Amino acid sequence: MNKFKINEPIPGVIHLLFEDRFRMGLSMCRMSEFFESPYDAIRGRQFTFMEFIEAYWKADGTGDYWSYFEGYNIPKKVVDQFFKAHEYSGTLTIYENKIKQVWEDFEGEYLIATDGLEDVLEHELAHARYALDPAYKQVVRDFIEGLDLNVRHRLIKGLLQDDRYVNDVELLLDEVHAYLLTSFDEELLEMFPEVELNLLRSLQQQLKSLTKSFTFTEKGV
Repeated sequence: MNKFKINEPIPGVIHLLFEDRFRMGLSMCRMSEFFESPYDAIRGRQFTFMEFIEAYWKADGTGDYWSYFEGYNIPKKVVDQFFKAHEYSGTLTIYENKIKQVWEDFEGEYLIATDGLEDVLEHELAHARYALDPAYKQVVRDFIEGLDLNVRHRLIKGLLQDDRYVNDVELLLDEVHAYLLTSFDEELLEMFPEVELNLLRSLQQQLKSLTKSFTFTEKGV
């Protein structure tokens, strides 16, 4: 079974802390793909677990979905839509039903899941802040949109080289911000290979400086 601990690291954010990445992936994969899959056939649609497998696994049976994703973040609207779309079709798995029960009990505004790595938790919390605090989001957007056009293009291009990301401006801006804000050097270079490390470090420090004064409150209140 999908064993996890439940906590609320910041107001309105429900954090599921899983024992291992594989069970986290089994529990969260369909909800995450419903939210931001690069595949039109499943993003925002009702789909079965087998349809998810068919979208990601190659003809020879190989695939690395379970090892790749270190954490998940999903806004309330999408969580509710996912459960509504799949509950009445009878396709919710035992893993998803357990999360549904937790979600209804805690009445959260944002759902995140990790398997214990501290920097991953900070990454997912950055997504939650971006979604729930309008003032925080505006500062972040102004910073990224104010960058030199060539730099901004290279940051977004870096993400799109990974075929797991959907080409959606709002989601990409959010991802750029979360990676810049929380990543170590190795991950910065992995995600943004066409941007020099010194520049990435500079952007990181600028963004941290702009956001450090925010005291997060639910919905920006």
